[in-house]
Amino acid sequence: MRIEQAQPLWSRSWYFDFVSRDGSAGGFVRVGEYPHLGQTWWWAHVVGRDVAGATVELPGSLAYEPPFHLDDSALRMSVGPGQGEDWQLTAAGAGFALNLRWSPTAPPHEYGRGNRYEQPGWARGAVTVGGDTFAVDGPGQRDHSWGVRDWWRLGWHWCAGWLADGERFQATWLEARGRIAPDGYLLPAGGKARPVLRTEVEPGAETQAGTRITLDDRLFVFEDLAAVPLTLTAPDGRRSILTRTMSAVRGPDGRTGFGWREHNVPDPRNRPPK
Repeated sequence: MRIEQAQPLWSRSWYFDFVSRDGSAGGFVRVGEYPHLGQTWWWAHVVGRDVAGATVELPGSLAYEPPFHLDDSALRMSVGPGQGEDWQLTAAGAGFALNLRWSPTAPPHEYGRGNRYEQPGWARGAVTVGGDTFAVDGPGQRDHSWGVRDWWRLGWHWCAGWLADGERFQATWLEARGRIAPDGYLLPAGGKARPVLRTEVEPGAETQAGTRITLDDRLFVFEDLAAVPLTLTAPDGRRSILTRTMSAVRGPDGRTGFGWREHNVPDPRNRPPK
């Protein structure tokens, strides 16, 4: 991984999410650094009967490699390798806590462009939110990303999910009028992953009936369980709203499962006049 010296928005990040097998609880953590800006973002959010979490932006840099640790009045958080290929995730803040072991279940999917990989896994441990503690034993997704990351220029969609027979899927696509191809994978239970070549969010699909997302020839319906909206502000004042949503998922043949999706929406005022 090479840091691009001339790019102020060059960033590197580590992300993990999880959902209990019955959908009763879930969450995500992310740590990301903009070394040229001297800023690090720490995110930890937990979903149960309530939603709680913390998003902290602090001056400073990360160690070159994990583990990463934060001890702040708003958030205490640790992300680091565990035994073998496992990861250990802990976080605590006002009204929430998590302590999980995150284990990969398949090799990483290397993106064809964009300096990034995505990997399905399984999380075990416990989370506390709103005074309730939930056992977690369910699917998760992680990514590791490095490169120029301008959250305020283009919108995008991202999703990842698990069906009860073991099928996994993930995709990312930018709102770039088709100029940038999507990426991701479809991984059937007991089979081999293949890359996603086509994605579609049906117009007007974000309704009470769920968000309909097509990956190649497979339709997945995401029925929202809880949403975490994050307001992101660039150094030059541009703003973007990133909404991360834990969802129940229905597959093409009625099989069910759970996952996460996100939609990044830059403020239209960010864009220069035509």
